[in-house]
Amino acid sequence: MSITTENIEVLEIWRPVCVSPGVFSNLYKVSNKGYFKNSKGGILKGCLSSEGYIRVKIKIDVDSDFKTYTAGRLVYQSFNINEDITEYDIEYLNNDSNDLNISNLKKSTRTESTRHDKQKTKIRKNNNTGYTGIYPTKKGNSTGFRVSIFKNGVKFCKRFKTIEEALIFRDSIN
Repeated sequence: MSITTENIEVLEIWRPVCVSPGVFSNLYKVSNKGYFKNSKGGILKGCLSSEGYIRVKIKIDVDSDFKTYTAGRLVYQSFNINEDITEYDIEYLNNDSNDLNISNLKKSTRTESTRHDKQKTKIRKNNNTGYTGIYPTKKGNSTGFRVSIFKNGVKFCKRFKTIEEALIFRDSIN
């Protein structure tokens, strides 16, 4: 069998957890796919923080107390052991903070991170169009779409017959 890009599965690589440059926990390992395991081989599950990030509790050594860390930071630091990331944020490139794969993580400044957060404006739960700031409307017997978006503290609202018209208007505001 020849090796092709279709039949190559990315290998899972395990490394000791690095909490900061030069500080490792030999009690735990982390994989490039974002999984954590203890020295007995048990997989750590972690928990979801109120901000939506996975956090794990680990010890640096047998005599230390447990400390909670953001999993994405530990994955990034463990695969970039010479980088000091204390002054940086860790961005999730696909906007999924549950995807801890090392290829999904990027070190960024606070300014870059804030800019990225503004670009990934979430779609509200009551929006079934799939587009941020565009909602279906019904007025009498006719249906259409309403753009409702804030920009620099000003609310823009306008109705359109087609979603294409609504998208053009919304994009002209941004």
